[in-house]
Amino acid sequence: MERIYQLKRNDSLEINGRSFLIQGVMELKQGAYQWKEFLLTDTSNGEEFWFNIELSSPDELILYKVGDSALYPKPHDEGSSILEEGDATVVSKSGISDVTMGNEVHFIDYESVHDNQHVFSSETWGRYSEFYVGERVLFENIKSQSLSVLPSLPPEKKHEWDKLPVGQQLKIKGKSYTVVGLVKHRHKNAAWTEYKLDSSRKEYWLSVEKISKEKYEIGLSHSVPINSIRFSDSDKKAECNNIIFNFVEKGQARVADCKGDVDFDYNESFSYKEYRSTSGEQLSIEIWEDETEASLGEEISEADIEVLGIRHISNWSRNSSSTGGGKNIKVYVWTAIAAIIAFIIFWPSCSSKRPIRDGLKSNAMFAYETSVTSNNKSNTKSDIYRSDYTPDAVCKAIIDMDSENVKSVVTSNDSIGEDQIMIQTDKETALIYLGEGGNTLVQVSKKGEEPQDEYRPYRAYRGHRLYWFFRSVSRNKYLDPTTVNKTKYDNYISSARQASVYSRSSRGGGTSFGK
Repeated sequence: MERIYQLKRNDSLEINGRSFLIQGVMELKQGAYQWKEFLLTDTSNGEEFWFNIELSSPDELILYKVGDSALYPKPHDEGSSILEEGDATVVSKSGISDVTMGNEVHFIDYESVHDNQHVFSSETWGRYSEFYVGERVLFENIKSQSLSVLPSLPPEKKHEWDKLPVGQQLKIKGKSYTVVGLVKHRHKNAAWTEYKLDSSRKEYWLSVEKISKEKYEIGLSHSVPINSIRFSDSDKKAECNNIIFNFVEKGQARVADCKGDVDFDYNESFSYKEYRSTSGEQLSIEIWEDETEASLGEEISEADIEVLGIRHISNWSRNSSSTGGGKNIKVYVWTAIAAIIAFIIFWPSCSSKRPIRDGLKSNAMFAYETSVTSNNKSNTKSDIYRSDYTPDAVCKAIIDMDSENVKSVVTSNDSIGEDQIMIQTDKETALIYLGEGGNTLVQVSKKGEEPQDEYRPYRAYRGHRLYWFFRSVSRNKYLDPTTVNKTKYDNYISSARQASVYSRSSRGGGTSFGK
């Protein structure tokens, strides 16, 4: 989809069956975020539209036209909710005469609470304001000759900074840290990961956001008391540690996933504000339902980080002091008794769950694609999920969903690459593979009901190769080490089980840097 971002002036474009000509292109930047606004002319009647696409979220496609300011939503309207507000700068333009390089714009975006396909936007350029109404557009409803490119395998990356496991040891600017927990946040189509770092001095947070295929925005921060910050000019400026910070953006996000020594609830929402100083320091404010947190930090580069080994963390809990030890032991005993009673009461219902399928349904990394029925006598049904992450990252995420019951993880092991993986537990089988569009697909089936004789892979990038891999592994006909690999994920499974057994909760700190 990122090919759309490269369209230029005088290119033709068809959207939802309507033909347009690109008359101009304007690119804007807000922090690490960049997007383009294409000025379009309908070739049938000359009507003008604006077509927006974000560089880091190429599937966020919106077609705008000028709207009546009297109908534009206002803050706190019951029929709309604010998506984002911020300031951006024009960094490039082509064929547009009423803006110049370096012009700044203040924008506010809303969406309808009844139908999130319809959006609204206002732009203020100095004293002049413009109002737009728009609708989100599906990629498959866009046609252009320049988009006709066959899918290819995603490029290999040296490090995927947004997929570090709990227990990962790092050296950042010469200082040692260990990832003891992580939380994934999502805002619209953007997502970023915050890693809780434990060092010998104090607690730090490493924020990572993938803003393009080849680039990450990374920040290192630590918590500061909220009462140490002074705000002025309607919160457009903030002062902390004698440093003046300027407002960059604000928005709302939610918790999409978390692991390890953190205390967040899935789908828990919060508001955030971002500030930056002229010398590059970053200040983040997060407003949760029960507290407001602040973090102070700086942007760092990938070259500042050295990846070391993975440490098996045996206990998330802090060391208790000698005082109150007896009381703590009593608490642990009663907690253990309560846990045993709860297990006995709820064991029958828990045993019937399907952890992988349920995990895929609730994890923001995955989107439900479809269900398929095999052509065999039992009419076996399997669910298909889609992910923008690599097969390796998807495999690790699924292992985390049911690490205690993983029986085998087998990958392809040939000259083409390890893009086919099968995970088997006592209850389920998950087949992970590359799809036709270069994304990752997961087929999850109930154990014993996997499609066999007449199996045909759903939209696989290499369907014939996947067909034989699935049949040979699921039937255990052969496990030739030159064809399959059963050892690649052994260490990760062990680490995931260790983290699951000793997982403890302790919230603190955090920053939304990266969005």
